[in-house]
Amino acid sequence: MAQQKIKMSPFLLGAITNSLGRLPCTPYDLTKVKKLIDFYPVNFWTDEIPDMVIEGAGNFSCIGKMPNLHTLIFSNSICTTFFINNFSFLADCQKVKILDMTNTNFSDCRLLLSMPCLHKVLLPTEEQLIHTEVLDTLVNHNVQVFLMDPQAHKAAEYSINIKYWNHGFGMQDDSFVLLKYLADKGKAAISVTELFSDLGLDKMQGDFKQTRDLLKKTNIKYAINIITDLAALLLECKINQTVNLNKLAWRNIKSAVSEICITATPEEHALINKTLMDFASEPSAYDLSEVYNKNYLQKFALLCKELRKELYNKR
Repeated sequence: MAQQKIKMSPFLLGAITNSLGRLPCTPYDLTKVKKLIDFYPVNFWTDEIPDMVIEGAGNFSCIGKMPNLHTLIFSNSICTTFFINNFSFLADCQKVKILDMTNTNFSDCRLLLSMPCLHKVLLPTEEQLIHTEVLDTLVNHNVQVFLMDPQAHKAAEYSINIKYWNHGFGMQDDSFVLLKYLADKGKAAISVTELFSDLGLDKMQGDFKQTRDLLKKTNIKYAINIITDLAALLLECKINQTVNLNKLAWRNIKSAVSEICITATPEEHALINKTLMDFASEPSAYDLSEVYNKNYLQKFALLCKELRKELYNKR
């Protein structure tokens, strides 16, 4: 019997290939996929395509055939917008913990209720969504909910919402810890000195490569996440003087003071500059490599290199 063809978006085939480290050959290969985080399209005209696959623009339905999938992030470093024909596959994503739909045409929040393991969800602007009352239900069940800033697609001026935030930066559990810390401070100005002291980063002697043992008594998992997110916030402050926490934070986070300015001494800027440079040069040396594959780390390292160039005018 001839194998049934699977319709698939070129972006999805690229993400599966990145996750497996090779092109999928059989439907069974789909059961091996645990993360879909890099959606770069495969060219159906020039690339070698598996016999079981045919091109289907906007077709992401076979994500529902991945029972071990736990992380689903529709993004890539070139900020593609993904148009998906049908989101009903989400009902079959029973193990997905992290879901990022920001760069999609997703709208019906009721679909999220069918995902029992959901821990964190990032969504488009509220004006794009329907049945948003569901989001309060998710929050009550300890799901971290993040809505994109409604001005992010409209603003002509620079904003980390567009270029960096939610594209590698600001997406980790550690990002939640950092933003909640800043919100709980309730201050219009916060220094890096104070932040480092409060979060225990001052005890690391400027080395943020292997920090898990030093962070056991904190809610932080990987110090490098805090440094890279902090660099993005400092860049926003450099350009716009302040950063709006309410535009960056998850729905769970409420800040009495939305516009804050983060300040750093020349020595602290030098340390952040050096850390970004080191991470961009050798991301595998950092403990973050425990949770992300080599391809993702390399792409994130490139973003860090770009951010460092903008923040410190470095090549």
